[in-house]
Amino acid sequence: MYVFDLGKLPGQQSMLIFHALARMGIEALVIVSPKTPLASIGYFQDAEQEVDIQYCKELGIPFMRREVGGGATYLDENQIFYQLIWRKDNPKFPKAIHDIFSWFSEAPVETYRTFGIKAEYRSVNDIITKEGRKIAGEGGGNIGECMVFVGGILLDFDYKTMSKILKVPDEKFRDKVYKTMEENLTTMKRELGMIPPRQDIVAVLKERFEKMVGKLEAASLNPEILQRMKALEFIMTSEEFLYKK
Repeated sequence: MYVFDLGKLPGQQSMLIFHALARMGIEALVIVSPKTPLASIGYFQDAEQEVDIQYCKELGIPFMRREVGGGATYLDENQIFYQLIWRKDNPKFPKAIHDIFSWFSEAPVETYRTFGIKAEYRSVNDIITKEGRKIAGEGGGNIGECMVFVGGILLDFDYKTMSKILKVPDEKFRDKVYKTMEENLTTMKRELGMIPPRQDIVAVLKERFEKMVGKLEAASLNPEILQRMKALEFIMTSEEFLYKK
């Protein structure tokens, strides 16, 4: 299995990468952060009902629908994403989506613990602190002949922008959403009072995943992968795909 330690990529590329690798049948662990912010919409969501598209356009925040479930969220460089892609016929991995979360969550949970945060997995797809605050959300899905598992280490979080990209009935409700997120969603910065060096977190995350999936071989984006990502960007940011029901 390959490991693509990509640092920071321009917004949508950080999400397009796992879609491209899955379609190409390339088994890999991807670790990446968005260099520029974006809004990501869950596959089963109604984009117009969940996200304030007009607000995103006014602020120049790109938005796209991903091919894994979960809710709409705001992504930026303060999140380190782990994206695991494997072929459905690989006997080492679970066969059903609902079985993958508890197993693969061990790596990010142990990463948080390494840095002093007492985290644990909570069904169906969250990682929480001992106080019960969410510190990571995860998703999974089938893409082509592969399955994918994705999630993110929260270094810090822009609660204000997140509350603004969501479609809500009125500003009073938006304020409630903001306060609820602040109460129930936490980050490494809030838990530790600081953010550990990114390279240290990435090193631990790769080590923990390697213990689970076996030896990881370093790889980089080649012209074929980049071409597939570009083609997918055209499709996945199209109005037809974005607004599909």
